[in-house]
Amino acid sequence: MNKLKRADSIIRKALKRWRCGIACSFGKDSITLLHLVRQQTDSIPVLFADTHVKFRETYDFAERIVGEWGLKLHRTTAPAWDKAIWERDKAKCCYQLKVEPFNNLVSELGLDAVFVAIRRDEHPARAKASYVDRMGGVTHIERVEFDHQRVHPLLDWTETDVWDYIQAHRLPY
Repeated sequence: MNKLKRADSIIRKALKRWRCGIACSFGKDSITLLHLVRQQTDSIPVLFADTHVKFRETYDFAERIVGEWGLKLHRTTAPAWDKAIWERDKAKCCYQLKVEPFNNLVSELGLDAVFVAIRRDEHPARAKASYVDRMGGVTHIERVEFDHQRVHPLLDWTETDVWDYIQAHRLPY
């Protein structure tokens, strides 16, 4: 099975099994995955982890795509933070700014699964990922329980595959 057919199959099966959303940073991988998912459904919640430290161009691009594609965008609300936290403990900072607010949003929306545009070639830790990973636990801020699947349709894709797809479908980036 080629990579595109595998990705389409993973998306189709997840949409049949769970109430899904899609994580979107509005980068090239996210736009590719968003386009693939929207071939099968146009009513999926789009989750944007807003850390308030992205480039202005990212926000402008996100606003443009949301308008042009008619997306249902849901933003996380990151807590106020101090640069010193990032310098002392990057993992804790990432958790507090991205992971915890994101999991809270997934719970608030009642989602069972979230599509995430990770690729195995991005990092050694991602090389071991599965097409579907279960996330579960309790967040620290409000003690909100979360339990959802992370679905990775682009796991076997390379950066070249993503750029080829973007060019073939004339996607904005």
